[in-house]
Amino acid sequence: MAVISGLVAGWLCWMAEGSVPGGVLAGLGVVGLAVPFFNCLIASEAAGEVHGRG
Repeated sequence: MAVISGLVAGWLCWMAEGSVPGGVLAGLGVVGLAVPFFNCLIASEAAGEVHGRG
């Protein structure tokens, strides 16, 4: 999911400004933010913790 998020963000940035380096940097930035988020999400589900469900 993190890689897909990075690819989509990079592609959207590239389409908006037409700059490949800008798209690559945006994609890498999104991947860098998404990996810890998804790791934490998966770890909490594996431990049986459920947050935000009433």
